[in-house]
Amino acid sequence: MIREHVDEAGFPEHVDDLEAWIEAWNTRLEEIEPVVSDLRERTEEGFYDKWVSAVETMLDQTEWPVVTVPEGEGMFPEDPLFDSDRSYPEHVVRVQRHQNGE
Repeated sequence: MIREHVDEAGFPEHVDDLEAWIEAWNTRLEEIEPVVSDLRERTEEGFYDKWVSAVETMLDQTEWPVVTVPEGEGMFPEDPLFDSDRSYPEHVVRVQRHQNGE
């Protein structure tokens, strides 16, 4: 059928290349068919939903560490190297002071 359509379109010299490509494509599809079938099965059985639910439950039940700052120490330096409140020229001056050890 493909050969007939290609002949009708006026490209008979490309039929062999097309058939070889289709054969290679079908071979690759056959190679991955077990994986695709397994994935389809898992999806239909709600495997993905169960996995997402299990991960969310585990994350909810995880006791995450709390980060604290020791007393007397600030969370951030008083004069940080970069500060979003500064203009570009002010950043340049601050970086130069840092480079000079100030």
